[in-house]
Amino acid sequence: MILAKEVFDELKNYKEIMKIKKILNQIFKIYDTPKEILKEIRSRNDRLGLGELGVLSLAYYLARQDFKPSVTAIIDDKKGRKVADELGLEKHGTLWLIIYLKKLKIIDKEKAKKAVMKLPIKGFYITNEELKKAIAEIEKDC
Repeated sequence: MILAKEVFDELKNYKEIMKIKKILNQIFKIYDTPKEILKEIRSRNDRLGLGELGVLSLAYYLARQDFKPSVTAIIDDKKGRKVADELGLEKHGTLWLIIYLKKLKIIDKEKAKKAVMKLPIKGFYITNEELKKAIAEIEKDC
């Protein structure tokens, strides 16, 4: 899995995340974002944050390189998801990523459930129905 440097830099602001920095470095390869593509995407929508721009720019660049396996942008921001659609990128959000990491056995059920339950506290909009579905998916043995 690949992580845009801008996103990794944003993650450094979260003490909880930095506790697992070593694990993140094992899971993700951190890539510099092609600056010319970042500028091009920023010119289309100047309201995106640097993290969203980094994700979209890197995913767009890699998708155009016939990168295998396919490229999926992990982006929660509503405006960013719209730009991903405009760029023709496959996209998912943080909730999907947590479930995916559990399926890969990178994190266990309890850590996955704990992470999902913290999403609303961290400012993510998620309905009770979506929370229930996510917990049910995490409870499945894959």
